[in-house]
Amino acid sequence: MPFAELEGITISYQDTGVPVNAAKHGGNYTAIILVHGFRFNSHVFDLFLPHLSPDYRLIAYDRRGYGQTRTPTASSTGSEHPSDLLALIAHLRATGLVPAKLTILAWSAGVYHALLATDGVPKDEALPFDVLALYEPASIPVTSDIAEFSATFCRIVATYYDAVTGEEIPDRNSLDLMPPELATLCVELKNEESFIHARSRLDEELVVRVLGRVPVGLLFGTMSSTQMITTTKRIGALGVAQSARVAVVAMEGLNHIGMTDHPDILAESVKEVLGTIP
Repeated sequence: MPFAELEGITISYQDTGVPVNAAKHGGNYTAIILVHGFRFNSHVFDLFLPHLSPDYRLIAYDRRGYGQTRTPTASSTGSEHPSDLLALIAHLRATGLVPAKLTILAWSAGVYHALLATDGVPKDEALPFDVLALYEPASIPVTSDIAEFSATFCRIVATYYDAVTGEEIPDRNSLDLMPPELATLCVELKNEESFIHARSRLDEELVVRVLGRVPVGLLFGTMSSTQMITTTKRIGALGVAQSARVAVVAMEGLNHIGMTDHPDILAESVKEVLGTIP
């Protein structure tokens, strides 16, 4: 795997290279940077890459603390992830690996870091990418603190919502109804609020700011958890409310790991959402 030697971090990544179909478009093509989720690494996209690589240059990288990405020390607050993404984009631009259009495709917990990276670019500066494609946000909490983010992730996974109305289903947020491994995680995080308010929080102000700056494509699988579906739909509704450039694609029969279970369908859905953004 190639490595990007950056200040304070060496990022490992996969690069599918110039698309074979680029010649059909005068050598022009779009590059896509893939941002993986919690407790995964770039290899979660291995089965998915061949389905898009003929038409797009795909760069899947290992986030800080994952895969072969290395830092001088093991300690991390988690707040570095958004700046790592921006630094990687700057490196890829400078080395010519991303010559023109660039899309960020973020999945699960990686969505949160992609949103923070977008919001971290000063308003008077142009964004270094053109489109955000978000596949089932796992959590967009009102915090940038990694410990609270982890606790929120725990609460979110244990939360139940009505997929149509978005309303919380009564009596489904108790510790007794949590899967044992999630209850254990809550205990390990020493977050008592997890037992009382096991629910999703969506930082609507952050989402609205991002929607106002960049076109956003949203993808969700119809077989995913109601929380994943609801959060994606809520972001789409926020986009519609402010007349943002947003498109939503529902993937029939897919769940949260479509890149491994149905990589062909996910690839076609990515093409669809990128082609329908206003």
